[in-house]
Amino acid sequence: MSGRKLSAQEQKIHQAALADPKKTITQKECEALIPDASSRTAALNFLLATGLLKAMKDTKGAVSFRAVMKKELDVKKDMSGEESMILSYIQAAANEGIWTKHLKAKTELHQTVIDRCLKS
Repeated sequence: MSGRKLSAQEQKIHQAALADPKKTITQKECEALIPDASSRTAALNFLLATGLLKAMKDTKGAVSFRAVMKKELDVKKDMSGEESMILSYIQAAANEGIWTKHLKAKTELHQTVIDRCLKS
């Protein structure tokens, strides 16, 4: 995360996303919160750059943002790129689970690298 604190607008967007049961906020909700396009864009870009929001697109093509909690960021900041990639595939599998064979096929990493990432 960046060294500076969140501005009032950035905090407003992040808190609105966290308040939602699915932890998401749509583009239209962002427009309602911050009507000024340039400041809204700057706030969204900063939140995306720091990792506090993740951009998502649904099947209809509508853009929404998922809030990332600060404790989740703290966990990921110490990870290597490989570990972060493996974790993202595991999180995407959600409660279905994922086999190491599938991780190897999706990430194209060597089995020993995958094993090392899973142990750490």
